[in-house]
Amino acid sequence: MNIHIKNGRLKFTDEKGQEVTFEGSGKPGQEGFKVESNKGSMTFGNAKGEAPPDWVPAYPGAKTVAASREKTEDGFTGTLSLQTGDSAQDVTGYYEKELKAKGFDVNRVAMGVMTNLGAKGDGGKHTVNVTVM
Repeated sequence: MNIHIKNGRLKFTDEKGQEVTFEGSGKPGQEGFKVESNKGSMTFGNAKGEAPPDWVPAYPGAKTVAASREKTEDGFTGTLSLQTGDSAQDVTGYYEKELKAKGFDVNRVAMGVMTNLGAKGDGGKHTVNVTVM
């Protein structure tokens, strides 16, 4: 096994040539940690290079405060935590409208101060869950 460390990147290579890379950054706006191999990748933090798929609506003016993303041979999964000064009602309404416009079936459940939107689109291939507090 070979191990290489350079500029915030740690790379392991096994005897078969398979690589796993761990990369971290503390640069403002790029804070995060990424693990990548030939099977996929996983990112934690505010890593700019791992935007959500284009079928996930972006809330205008919201600030990303935390994120995790995983890409594998089977697809993509992730979480995104956003912060905005807008009301919970405005945020929920935006996502409900945008997801329906993209052809998603949306199920809305209100639980006290929290609302969850569960949405499925593209014949069940795409799933989005939005929790607003």
